[in-house]
Amino acid sequence: LVWLAHYLRTRSLRRKMQIRIDEREAVARDIHDTLLQRFHGVMLSLQAWAADDAIPERRRAEISDMSGQARDALLEGRERILSLRGAGDDGLALYDQIAAEGSLLQQRFRLAFVLDAKGKPRPLRDECSREILHIAFEAMRNAFGHSGGETVRVVLNYADDALWLSVLDDGRGMPGAEAGVQDGTHFGLVGLSERVRRAGGVLHVDTAPDEGTEVHVKIPARNAYARGSARERA
Repeated sequence: LVWLAHYLRTRSLRRKMQIRIDEREAVARDIHDTLLQRFHGVMLSLQAWAADDAIPERRRAEISDMSGQARDALLEGRERILSLRGAGDDGLALYDQIAAEGSLLQQRFRLAFVLDAKGKPRPLRDECSREILHIAFEAMRNAFGHSGGETVRVVLNYADDALWLSVLDDGRGMPGAEAGVQDGTHFGLVGLSERVRRAGGVLHVDTAPDEGTEVHVKIPARNAYARGSARERA
């Protein structure tokens, strides 16, 4: 009788727990499919206005700042959704968020979007996860908004010695982009470079007129992967 009472109580608790989990999943889906999607549309409009030469420069700077705040809020909202769903970083969170962002950009700019992953996904360090997501989104936004191409491709490579992120397009290219990384004059590449350095990585831009642009980011394993998820190498 004691065993039966314990079994029934345990089953009841499990049922209640599953109900709560289902409710949290429903709330997370609703937030993602409604609030965050609309918020993302507002953010993209702000980005377009920030690049409109018809608007005074001072106002465009304010709008650009608002756009950055909106993006930060959007990223935080997505992190809260992952937390609400109880989904730990099993190495797929980065892939899922890039896929979602790429889908929204694809709908807005009408370019093809391809996302590939190589190697075995693994959990990332918190600081790397935050920076690499910002880096990916900024590079993707540049490619969709400025390349003038037909396809944007993102490649995640979970190599043993490093995490690689590559954002490639088949557009018009960026003359002098390498110099732009140094002097801060090219499409925010200096901002990408700063974020890559904070993550302990290296940024390389390969581009030429009418030959597209490739943005490659390499973050060594010791700076990228959570402890115990990969062998750290020098």
